Amino acid sequence: MVFNKLRSALGDDIPDLVFVSDRHKSIHKAVTTVFPNSLHVSCIYHIGQNVKAKFKKENVHALFYKAAKAYRQSEFNEYFIELERYAPAIGAYLREAGFSRWACAYSDGKRFDIMTTNITECLNAALADVRKLLIQCLMEYIRNMLQQWFYEKRGDASKMGGYITAWAEGEIGKRLALSRYWRPEPIDMYRFNVHDGHFGGIIDLKARTCTCRVFDFDKLPCGHALAAARSRNIHPYSLCSSYYQTEALLCAYTDPILPVGSQADWIVPTEIASIKLLPPASRRKRGRRQIFLIPSAGEEKRRVKCSCCGLIGHNRQTCSNPITLLS
Repeated sequence: MVFNKLRSALGDDIPDLVFVSDRHKSIHKAVTTVFPNSLHVSCIYHIGQNVKAKFKKENVHALFYKAAKAYRQSEFNEYFIELERYAPAIGAYLREAGFSRWACAYSDGKRFDIMTTNITECLNAALADVRKLLIQCLMEYIRNMLQQWFYEKRGDASKMGGYITAWAEGEIGKRLALSRYWRPEPIDMYRFNVHDGHFGGIIDLKARTCTCRVFDFDKLPCGHALAAARSRNIHPYSLCSSYYQTEALLCAYTDPILPVGSQADWIVPTEIASIKLLPPASRRKRGRRQIFLIPSAGEEKRRVKCSCCGLIGHNRQTCSNPITLLS
């Protein structure tokens, strides 16, 4: 139902549409059914938490994040082989999750740098104290919150005087400084072999690709592209995706979120006013309402361990086991 409503709002044919979520099977089924042409990938934070909980091995969690964020497949393979040395079960679990679903180096679509569901988690945190409100009050709270957010974001974007956003400008500045002494060797008018003292990169300025895959993945010129562009007197901003332009950011917040106004002033069409709205034809389950998230595939609940007796299932405040006295 939720995804059908989303499709009616967004439309059927959206190029480069990507969904990032946990590995819950119902989400995957809904995405593939309603948006069959979209890309569905996994949040690396959820997988990382599962790895941390399932495999109590030192450095495993850090190695997983390094492998997930590596751009080159050769770099990914180095981290993954090292990770498998700690425990073959870790490699089996991550292979089962699918490299293309969580690893940047094997990504099949335009994921940019969105590797987690942090945006959704921020929204969940903002609504944590109002979830129990009546639906009308909850919707009004969300509307008012978005109204404030859009106003603030629109103001921040209007203060940016550059061609690209302040964040993208900062990234370009870092990469320019890093690639200052890199040596580009021309192959033809658009392709260069750039020596950076490490792996290097073969860049194609026309296709906007590089063997380091940073340019391909981020849609921002990598250091190799900037070094090649410098030798051809090409402005770095011309190589950036239009999504990083300040104008694109302003367009995202152009339409204001308007208040609904007083109900007495509403103009309701007759065909809408004649509709009888009834509550959903469902029976409420017995017991308390569920307020906690349903664990995703492979995700386990955190087990509490008592620091007093060492047993699992309670903490020291609720511990009723006798304390062992040391002689």
